[in-house]
Amino acid sequence: MINPKTTEQVRQEIYTALPPDLKNMYDAGKAKALVDAFSEQIGDFYEAFDENVRQVSLSTATGAYLDFIGRSYGVPRLFNESDDLYRLRIQNNILTQQTGNATSIDSLLRSHPRVKDLKYVDYVYGAGSFAIFVITSDDSIADGAFLQELQGMVNVVKSRGTKALVLAPTYVPMTISAILTIPAGEDADMLRTSVSEALYKYIWNLDIGETLYIDELRAVAVNLGAKGITFASITLDGKRVLIRDYNAAWDEKIIPDPSLAKSISIN
Repeated sequence: MINPKTTEQVRQEIYTALPPDLKNMYDAGKAKALVDAFSEQIGDFYEAFDENVRQVSLSTATGAYLDFIGRSYGVPRLFNESDDLYRLRIQNNILTQQTGNATSIDSLLRSHPRVKDLKYVDYVYGAGSFAIFVITSDDSIADGAFLQELQGMVNVVKSRGTKALVLAPTYVPMTISAILTIPAGEDADMLRTSVSEALYKYIWNLDIGETLYIDELRAVAVNLGAKGITFASITLDGKRVLIRDYNAAWDEKIIPDPSLAKSISIN
């Protein structure tokens, strides 16, 4: 971050950095003239930079800069409208677009029988844009035709000037091979089946961008009656990985590998 400085602050910093034989400056000296000239120029730069920073923010922009921000949101200035009133109208318009847009889109998409859940991520493509990630009700991967159908629904109700894209998460298929420590007297086959099904459900229910914690996988097994569980191998996206937590990216969703009949193998 750049901290603005006054011309006098710049002058003092340059003076401090000078070698000792140049610090004894007198009014008509060449060294003082150079320091003064550089200080004025750098001071002017800091002043212009600070002004530009203020003018790119809606809360502090004025005049033509505020006009530019308003037009980018589709809100032109009214005749003789003051900066304060214009700024308030822009803010109200943005809030109205966001709340009305989100409510209309959310209600419409959730009415589709294949939609289980939606996750919104704002500003993925700049101001006025957002992505809608879809989780299907039948726990299947959202295909292109389904996404296009939902996108068509969104295009009908979204506010003018906004960009709303319906997307599927980037799926990260996972496999697990593990060994249970089974207490004496337990039905081993039944416990293995229960743990396998519970781990599958736990992984599938992870949210988009949610971290997978190894200790939570262990807790699933222990809570079902196992004395412990040892993970022999884990793969993510077809690659064997270390047995550790996995931080999914903002658009990723970890799922049991759908290409395998048995993505969770418990022995």
